[in-house]
Amino acid sequence: MKQLKPSKDNFLSPLENQSFLDYINLIKPEYNNPLLYTDNKYLTCVYQDYINFLFEIINKHFKPDFPPLIKVEDFVPRFDGKKSISENRGNAFIIYRKYLIKFLERSGIKLDQKEISTLSGHFWRNESPEVKTCYKDISDKIKQLYRQQITLNFGSTFEKNYEYQPPDGDNDGQFSASI
Repeated sequence: MKQLKPSKDNFLSPLENQSFLDYINLIKPEYNNPLLYTDNKYLTCVYQDYINFLFEIINKHFKPDFPPLIKVEDFVPRFDGKKSISENRGNAFIIYRKYLIKFLERSGIKLDQKEISTLSGHFWRNESPEVKTCYKDISDKIKQLYRQQITLNFGSTFEKNYEYQPPDGDNDGQFSASI
């Protein structure tokens, strides 16, 4: 029987993920059969069931409190003179995702970036307008504080030098001005 090998391009193979293996052995032993090791489609379906199971548990028992306990100042970078200044401080979803990551870390839940992205997207799509509006307000406050810090650090002349810089390896194509 030929064993499947994890791709070097992918995240941790499900067959190397101890939580996934525990799920197979303890919760869904009926999934533990030779197809798991030889058929990628079967492995993908079983892994998706595992992800759905995680979402359900996290959603019921480990979802962050609302309203979120976010200090706006923690999301505003400090100016050190080495990086360009970017207007984009994160939209409501990015703030939500960062808060979710911190919450999961504090709860001892370790997920890879692909799982975090899937989880945060799933949660965000299912959030109420009230939750989304709250994160939008937080995002707006972060942007406002950021603009205030720019003005304090660089004065009103900054606004005149503020222009779009296309991507060049060091810059991600955002509106920015170098210090």
